[in-house]
Amino acid sequence: MDDHLEPVPLLSDKQLRALDLCRELRQVLSEIIEDGGGSGLALLGTTHLVFPHLWVLEQFLKAQAAARAYPDRFLLLGQDRPTGPATEASSGSTASSPSPDETFGGR
Repeated sequence: MDDHLEPVPLLSDKQLRALDLCRELRQVLSEIIEDGGGSGLALLGTTHLVFPHLWVLEQFLKAQAAARAYPDRFLLLGQDRPTGPATEASSGSTASSPSPDETFGGR
């Protein structure tokens, strides 16, 4: 019996490339910030304003691995949430989830 299993790709080539681009962008932005000539506190403040945005993008991309590993619990980016009687029956709930507009304050 062959104990070697091929790994299941949890991130697509495009998603891996996007993560590589985030890392590259972080490096370039670090260099730009350092070239600005500011003091230590100014550099620290600027990086604390910029880098969390990159971190969020990376987390969105990494979450795609969880969506592939646990498709019954997480959605892929761009994927619609299933609706209808089958979904309600499987979840044991008849309450509908709020729409993004309801969740984020609506218009």
